[in-house]
Amino acid sequence: MIKISKMRAAALGASVALGAIAWPSLALAQSEPTAAVEPLAQAAQPAEAAPDAHIGQDGEILVTARRKEESLQAVPVSVVALSTETLRTQNVQSLVDLPRLAPGLTVTPTSLGTTRPAYQIRGQRANATRITADPAIVVYFAEVGTARSAGSAQAVFDLQSVQVLKGPQGTLFGRNTTGGAILLTPNAPSRDFEGYGQVSAGSFGMRDVEGMINIPISDVVQLRVAGKYHKMDGYFSNVLRPGERSWDEDNKSLRATLRITPGGGVTSDFIGTYFHSDVVGFQPKLIGFNPSTFPVAALAPAVQAELNASNALGFYEYRELFKARNRDKVLSIQNNTTIDLGSDLGLLGSVRLKNIIAYRDIENNFSTFADGSGLGIFNTFGSYNGYQFSEEFQFQGENGNVDYILGAFYSTEKGDDFTNAQTFNALPLNFTDLTGKNDSISGFAHANIKLPGVVEGLSVSFGGRITKDTRTIDSHVRQQRALSATVTQPYVCLASGAPVVIANLTDRSLCSFKTNATFTQPTWDVSLNYQFTPDNLVYIAHRRGYRAGSARSATSPDVRPELVNDIEIGSKNQFRLGDTSVRFNLAGYYGAYKDLQRNITLVLNGVTAAQDRNAAQAHVYGLETDLSININRIVTLSASYALTKSRYDNYSNVFVTPAGPVTVDNSSARFSYAPENMFTGTAKFNVPMASESGEASLSMTYSYQSSFQTTDSNSANCGPGNIELWCLNQVGVTDGYGLLSARADWHRPFGAPFDVGAFVTNLTNEKYYAGKFALVNVIGLLSAWPGQPRMGGVELRMSFGK
Repeated sequence: MIKISKMRAAALGASVALGAIAWPSLALAQSEPTAAVEPLAQAAQPAEAAPDAHIGQDGEILVTARRKEESLQAVPVSVVALSTETLRTQNVQSLVDLPRLAPGLTVTPTSLGTTRPAYQIRGQRANATRITADPAIVVYFAEVGTARSAGSAQAVFDLQSVQVLKGPQGTLFGRNTTGGAILLTPNAPSRDFEGYGQVSAGSFGMRDVEGMINIPISDVVQLRVAGKYHKMDGYFSNVLRPGERSWDEDNKSLRATLRITPGGGVTSDFIGTYFHSDVVGFQPKLIGFNPSTFPVAALAPAVQAELNASNALGFYEYRELFKARNRDKVLSIQNNTTIDLGSDLGLLGSVRLKNIIAYRDIENNFSTFADGSGLGIFNTFGSYNGYQFSEEFQFQGENGNVDYILGAFYSTEKGDDFTNAQTFNALPLNFTDLTGKNDSISGFAHANIKLPGVVEGLSVSFGGRITKDTRTIDSHVRQQRALSATVTQPYVCLASGAPVVIANLTDRSLCSFKTNATFTQPTWDVSLNYQFTPDNLVYIAHRRGYRAGSARSATSPDVRPELVNDIEIGSKNQFRLGDTSVRFNLAGYYGAYKDLQRNITLVLNGVTAAQDRNAAQAHVYGLETDLSININRIVTLSASYALTKSRYDNYSNVFVTPAGPVTVDNSSARFSYAPENMFTGTAKFNVPMASESGEASLSMTYSYQSSFQTTDSNSANCGPGNIELWCLNQVGVTDGYGLLSARADWHRPFGAPFDVGAFVTNLTNEKYYAGKFALVNVIGLLSAWPGQPRMGGVELRMSFGK
């Protein structure tokens, strides 16, 4: 059960109280004649129509990549926009499924479990999921960013849209978006009584129940409640624990949104969410062993025997003595209030005020066994318990050829991040216990100015942001060196670096090391845009992004902020050829990075551990395309491609040797989980039939990604005398793979009040590794986990109301 402290309760109360500014107007609206409310109902309809990526009345795709609703074809940003219908028909259950539809994006589990994933866009991925480091990609739900990845890969249901923004988004979305951002927008309540229920069943005991009901309590108040339960048995069988399967799914989600439109241009949305997940989750199998770096030579024959036993298993079988576990509970509440002040405000033009206040509480517990063997070589247990509070105020306006936004943002988060790492299931045991507090405050401004006096369709966009981040860390890093307290130094504190004997492990006050750091950085963007028709745009943009650094802890050095300066050139085109409509968007980019933050593996205090470090300089460049062809509304062909070329310009390790320091150039290292090529293509056929027979469609989707490295600790240079062991992790490269999926849908067959569908993923039953865990440089082990085998299912959906 989630426990809420007094501080958290205060933040939670503030989230609710601030939204109540709508209620004075509510009382006024109820006292006025009904006729006075009718214009409000008409004015509110555009807000109900979906403020993010959705289909407008004329078929255009609408997005909010610049914090306001615009046509996809008019935004000088590379965006992948997925509608609610696409998410459903492509069987997207969580954000882990998004890379199939958004080339250039990867979502992968970490050694801390499937529910603490890492996101990658344009080569930028943050494997550092702890409170001491920030992500490079931020997931936004209803305009609120999630500071921690724990619980971010929640179920996808009743969403209006998902948008993947590529490239730095530092002006309008703030820090920690050096690679991009993912925007999730839930459906808002409407004035129609409507809803749906949906059930699915399929392979590996998959069962899914989803539903929504929208209740128009009055013309002023509407309520929308949606929920989802999803469960699937794992496809990876543990032969040492019969009946146990990993890579399973078991989650429950609930969301309630209350919309209040009391008049006076006020719209206030209260959104509450709950998510719970309890799975075995992340589990690899042992596939490689290098005895040269194995630290206990006497046990090497046993490890080799274990590898032989693992290799003799089936592809979807593994050996593990212990049961992995990933548990999440996430509670959030927020209020988004907008006030339209009207259009007669002089130089300010038409003005809208927006306030977004939010609170999020997270509980995460995990146990992972990354060696994937029956010997218990590398075991990690841990938890994260924390909260996040944020407040953002925006002043948006438009006057003739100028539209603008001014804003201020504040966030604070505090959490306890605990990890118990064990090697060989034996002493010593490392207890890395961190209490972190992160505060961020920023101000920003952005404007778009049309220049019809120069060239019709020409405009310039520019903006800037200044951000101050403050980090405070209290480290309680302890080690148990013996089982008996009578032994010399059974418990020591390592918080200050040198071992200090302490009486026990449970009293954190005996072992405390406090540090703090402050970072202040500007970010900006500027673009020149030429909209030569409403559906055709060319642009050139420059952006600067910033990812906050971190304070030194007992187990990690100071980490400097990560900075990026990029240039993007794009073209967006939409046109018709008879009965065929075509959309083709293209973007090319080049990004120069300084002080990239990387997460490496090393032996720390006798135990394998992860540590954050800076790489000096790097650059990333690439190409992104999106093509859609609709032929007479019967056949739709779509294809998207992303090319990502990444390289370090300056990245080295220094080794201290008896002969003096030795520097090894590691600029040959590959970026982790950044495939050079990603592609997805879909063909959909709408079956011609009489209207009384319903509407039927058939579709097939093929997605491909090329090979990719799976660890930041890699290099092609072994250095003099093979001193750089990172080169051994080149075996961490995972082969590329392509997957084919298919789906059939029949909407209201012969007038029946329901829809039916059938789907299959990995149609050809491709056997492939979805990722690897390379620890060859520290303990000689390489493990990997298989991707999903072929899975099929059926779906029944009933809708009512509108």
